Amino acid sequence: MTGSFHFDADEAEAGLTNVMGRAASEREARAAQRPAYAAGAAGRDFTDVGQRIADALARVHREGDAHLTRVHDVAEQARRQVRATVEGDAGFAAVLDRVLR
Repeated sequence: MTGSFHFDADEAEAGLTNVMGRAASEREARAAQRPAYAAGAAGRDFTDVGQRIADALARVHREGDAHLTRVHDVAEQARRQVRATVEGDAGFAAVLDRVLR
């Protein structure tokens, strides 16, 4: 077989931890910057339009928050899977070592 495969679990975990931290930081920053659009800002006769704009901005903000939560959660799950892979590999290596002795 030609070629090889190298998996650096520490590097993978560090990268995933970085993603988790950045997602959490972005969520915190976004929490401090909630959209504020008054329905009356569209004009006296356009409060219904203004309310639709305010609702749309709030929805976009909520969806952005949900996306960042999913990014964080997926990175956390992937980090757990990396750890499980390392632990499984160590167990398999120990069994293989006993067999080959």
